[in-house]
Amino acid sequence: MVNNYILLNRLGQGSYGEVRLAKEKATNALFAMKVINKDTLRRRKMGKDTTSMDDVKIEIAIMKKVAHPNVLRLYEVQNLKPEDLLHTSESTQLQSNYDATH
Repeated sequence: MVNNYILLNRLGQGSYGEVRLAKEKATNALFAMKVINKDTLRRRKMGKDTTSMDDVKIEIAIMKKVAHPNVLRLYEVQNLKPEDLLHTSESTQLQSNYDATH
């Protein structure tokens, strides 16, 4: 459990972290939650002056501005522990898929 969310099954793994299906406790709405270890990303160099954490910050900035039906909308970003960063994306498709299998 993370703040207002119950973490369900793992949806995938990427180079920056894992994506988990999460259900909001109050509404039972489903979200895709990306769990990222900030310490690891800060140590991973992308160039002379940049790290993977810089890429994640750019990704978050872009996702905050994007509004398109084919792109998951960024719902919130949480800094829970010094090493973890979570950002949550909303998707009606996740709800449909979850409802169909449960």
